[in-house]
Amino acid sequence: MKGPVDVYRAEILRAVLGDKANESKVANIGRLNQIAAHLVDCEDAKSILRAKGYGAAGMTFVELARSLPENVRGMLREFFSAARRRAYESAATRYPDLGEVHDTWSAR
Repeated sequence: MKGPVDVYRAEILRAVLGDKANESKVANIGRLNQIAAHLVDCEDAKSILRAKGYGAAGMTFVELARSLPENVRGMLREFFSAARRRAYESAATRYPDLGEVHDTWSAR
């Protein structure tokens, strides 16, 4: 049974050499195998990221990778702003005069 690397290698050979592609015509079969393995890794990474909820259907791997920092920054920003708000609300219930202190410091 052929693995994904074999499938990509065969597709590359057919694309470059035509329908009657033969591996004996390849100058560097090792490099061709590396390129095919790299393509398989990219497809696997894309599948993993999509399964974790990143990106959108139809995005290329590069578009998906470019969208990650914005997604992560946005999630962290929401998390920390919510955590800060919860901490402030918790402190305000424990220390009822905290609001006055906050107003004093924010006025300066």
